[in-house]
Amino acid sequence: MLELKSHTSEKVEIFCERIVPTDDSLAWHHGQKIYDQIAAAFNQGQRVILSFRNLERLTWSVVFKAIAQLYENFPEQQIEKSLEFVDIRQDDLELISEVVEVKKNYLKDPTAPVKPLSDEELEKMKKENPDNPWIQNAGIFKDDPLFDEMLEYIEAYNRELDAEMEAYYDSFDGENEVI
Repeated sequence: MLELKSHTSEKVEIFCERIVPTDDSLAWHHGQKIYDQIAAAFNQGQRVILSFRNLERLTWSVVFKAIAQLYENFPEQQIEKSLEFVDIRQDDLELISEVVEVKKNYLKDPTAPVKPLSDEELEKMKKENPDNPWIQNAGIFKDDPLFDEMLEYIEAYNRELDAEMEAYYDSFDGENEVI
């Protein structure tokens, strides 16, 4: 269990630095641990103060797991009212805002991220970003008959890797818990 410091029965402080061993950086499984603690507090009607003291930098995957995931299970008003960030750098706060906005947009329309760009939209992006190789190569496989099969293979492989990583990190859960 992560260390929670309860000031009152209405407020809980979670210290992210106690979740991560000193020689590690934050990874997605740490984000899940943070989420679990926030969700437990929210389910008990508590406010959460989330401290990022002594953390170098947040990553998209940690923010997605720890904070954006909250929007799947709790009302936005509860999250905004009950979650406070302290000891956080401005660029990390901006990252949280960006990730949360992406999550909220996805929840409004889950099909939006997978809608293909029109040829006109793609050409406009290529003209606006001539030095970006990702954009310049976008769409090169649209007529490839093996593309869907390749995507299925990649998705299956990613699920396999995710399961391996989860099992690996679960094996450390007992080692890093504070009692």
